[in-house]
Amino acid sequence: MATDFKSIPLIDIIPLLSKSDDPRMSEDPGVAEVVRQLDQACKVAGFFYVKGHGIPDSLIKEVRTVSREFFGLSYEEKLKIKLTPACGYRWP
Repeated sequence: MATDFKSIPLIDIIPLLSKSDDPRMSEDPGVAEVVRQLDQACKVAGFFYVKGHGIPDSLIKEVRTVSREFFGLSYEEKLKIKLTPACGYRWP
C-alpha cells in the first residue's frame, strides 16, 4: 500500500444515499464518482472520512462518550462482558 497521501480523504456519500433505492443506481454519474473516490482512498490511504451520512452529531458525540467510558474501564470490568464460544453464534 502506498503511503504518499498528505491528508485523510473526505468523501461525501450523499449521492449513494439518495440513490440507494434506485435499481439504476449504478448508472448514476454521481454514484460512480463516489465509488471512484472510495476506491482511490482505499488504494492510496487505506481509510477515509465520510460526510453526508445522515448520522446526527448528537449521536456521534454520545457514541464517543460511551466508547471513552468503556475503554477507560479496568480490565477486570471489561472481562464481565467477554464473549466466549458459549455465547452462541455471532457473525465472524
